[in-house]
Amino acid sequence: MIIISPETFKDAFLKALPSRESQIVSTWNSPKSRTEAMKDLLVEIAIILCLQLYKNDYYTIDAIFYKEKDITYFSEKNTYAKYIAIAIEHENVLNGTQVEINKLQILNAPLKVLITYAECDTVKKFLTMYANIIADSDVFSDISIKRKQLVIFGSYDGEKTDWSFHVYNDKAFQTI
Repeated sequence: MIIISPETFKDAFLKALPSRESQIVSTWNSPKSRTEAMKDLLVEIAIILCLQLYKNDYYTIDAIFYKEKDITYFSEKNTYAKYIAIAIEHENVLNGTQVEINKLQILNAPLKVLITYAECDTVKKFLTMYANIIADSDVFSDISIKRKQLVIFGSYDGEKTDWSFHVYNDKAFQTI
């Protein structure tokens, strides 16, 4: 089983970003196009992490990274992952992202990632809300240990993008 840490995902994200930065910037004001640009970035991240990527809604999850398909019990033509290594939710609109955080909590995956966009003055408010949602759902008290949650906020200053990375740990988020 492959387990990718939030720090390793962050490093892969930042390593892949330069090759897609201009695409992301050029689509910044078009949510649908920005989503496609983000999916292209996920392809690059998958290569860096040596994982497969399914980027077409996997049981309503925006994208998943996995090591191998289960072809023992399912047709090789379809994608049924043996396990989800990383679950991705991407949301262009910050308001409503609590729904995506809640959805990620139902998954048994070692890393769950929300990618969204916010200005600095709203990040703390949303991280506090996310932490409360996660704490309420952490039935087995293992999200800080086994089922890590990473939140990535992007912003754009008119020239370049800026990304901040926050990992859930012990009922709060820490910037990494």
